[in-house]
Amino acid sequence: MISTETLLLFCVTALALIIMPGPNQIYIIARSTSQGRKAGFISVLGVDSGTLVHVVAASLGVGAALAGSDRK
Repeated sequence: MISTETLLLFCVTALALIIMPGPNQIYIIARSTSQGRKAGFISVLGVDSGTLVHVVAASLGVGAALAGSDRK
């Protein structure tokens, strides 16, 4: 089982990657500026939904790799 400290560190790291400026933020700002607040909000929901799926998939893959490497 993953310790609480490890899970918390993973969540903080994932959050840092999400809020770090990059192509996602440029896309959201461009949509918001050209098409309005509603389009920007929909873009945020899409980008963050995709990021959530990616983070969950990565965490399950890492957990499976670590569980498999513990066998003797």
